Amino acid sequence: VTTTEGNTTVAEAASESNQTITWTIDPYVQGLVEWTTDVKYAEMTYRVEINPDILNASVATHGSTSEHHLFKTNKETELTYTDTNGTNQDVEITSPEVDPVLLKVKKVLKDEAGNVVNQDPRRFNVDITKNVQDGFNHTESLDPGADYIWLTTLRHEGNYAVSETGITGDGITDLNQYVITYEIDGDEVQTFEVYHKTEEDSHGNPIPRGDVVIEVTNQLIPQTVDVTIAKEVTGNMGELEREFKFIVRTNKGNYSDVQATFTLKNGQTYLLEDINKDAVLTLSEDAEGYDVTVKVGEEVYLPNDDGEYTIELTGESITITVINNNEVTIDTGITMDSLPYILILGLATIGLGVKFVSKRKEY
Repeated sequence: VTTTEGNTTVAEAASESNQTITWTIDPYVQGLVEWTTDVKYAEMTYRVEINPDILNASVATHGSTSEHHLFKTNKETELTYTDTNGTNQDVEITSPEVDPVLLKVKKVLKDEAGNVVNQDPRRFNVDITKNVQDGFNHTESLDPGADYIWLTTLRHEGNYAVSETGITGDGITDLNQYVITYEIDGDEVQTFEVYHKTEEDSHGNPIPRGDVVIEVTNQLIPQTVDVTIAKEVTGNMGELEREFKFIVRTNKGNYSDVQATFTLKNGQTYLLEDINKDAVLTLSEDAEGYDVTVKVGEEVYLPNDDGEYTIELTGESITITVINNNEVTIDTGITMDSLPYILILGLATIGLGVKFVSKRKEY
């Protein structure tokens, strides 16, 4: 309540009663209307703000759609005053009708496969803000699967932003583990504007935009990945039919309590399913007699002192290729060290042959 002069008091609202504003100007109005010397003037302005009761209030005038119904700002409005003659006067004042802009907010939760989760113990905190002088900062705690929450607290035109700021309760509460999307009035955006249109209602007042409908969707990022072990055997002495024994364990989740044990031959693969996406995997192989190379893509891993290979997962499914190579150089029997002796022996054989032929000619 503001006035140009005098004092006001406001009585609290009773259950079914109007609130009463008492405006006291003592001893009389002092202000003059501009450009006059004998016309006194005083003004009182009061602001009526909606609250959740409007959701159940009766419509005063039906609008073009349900979003543009008009509601009375007051109940019965009566002005009682004492005039300059000391006489009490009563004046009935027509209640203004307004078209409020309401907010509807809803939380949608989806699992890793995109299925909607209708019941969940967690609550998701969504902020709606307007970062200006007459700013607005409201946090609504939303239950997945619940119907829209109606908010009646918008007060000013301007641009607003929507963002999810936290999760409470049992379960995964790290926002980074979700793909979060914002849908406002059917568009995938995070901002909206409150404004008045150029059209006017039946009372000649500008029509505001419709109600703001917000849906915030959280879809859980897959928490597990698959790991494929692929076997290759190379080299001229590689045993393509040999079965190589593997042991794989992880530091959490699947294969942390019970390790995976399996065998692979050349060209075979083994699939480890549903491994925690950030697990540390340890692999060992019984490959005596072979040079072993372990790689993921182009990255080569080296064994520790126990011959184990440690691979940290980074949220994506991978293929670990294990290459066993057994290459042996075969001795052909002729080397540079023995070549001179072979040549001498060859020359001696030729000499004997010549001598034998000569003796036959003499005979």
